[in-house]
Amino acid sequence: MNVPVAQVENRLDLRSIGHTGTGSRWRTEAMRAHGSPRLIFIHKGQGRITVAGLTSGYGPNNLVFIPAGTMYGIELGKTVYGQMLTVPRAMADEWPEETVHLRLRDVVAQKELALLMDGLEAELRSERPGARRAAHYHAGLLSVFFERQCALADPEARRETSQARLAAAFTDLL
Repeated sequence: MNVPVAQVENRLDLRSIGHTGTGSRWRTEAMRAHGSPRLIFIHKGQGRITVAGLTSGYGPNNLVFIPAGTMYGIELGKTVYGQMLTVPRAMADEWPEETVHLRLRDVVAQKELALLMDGLEAELRSERPGARRAAHYHAGLLSVFFERQCALADPEARRETSQARLAAAFTDLL
């Protein structure tokens, strides 16, 4: 059954990204934007990601939130493994309005995130009654976790440079 792109864009979805067993790469180096927000969780490996004109490195236990309509491109090498969560537009108000890149250094936070992601994935794969609703609740808990981590971090520090302001102004024009 073919699902229209608009429906896929507006559906809670979790996909693996990175190196696969067949040796192929998950590629999105080309810039793109989606109609609904995305949350990228890098489990292992390192690379570069460009979001709204700003390029930064990422490594293990990094979370990158990309709002709807924001241009991004990500390099995923052979050692990178992660997950990309599609946030339905109906849940978008529970997430930030701007791009956020978090580097989780606290082991307790890393474990909490892993548990949240595992629970979400289990419900999305489940065929038990209420599984989709349970998956949405897990996504809600994930948004609370993200909000709390944002409160502990200073993700705005990089946006204060003149280069960051110029890149943001240019990408806003696009």
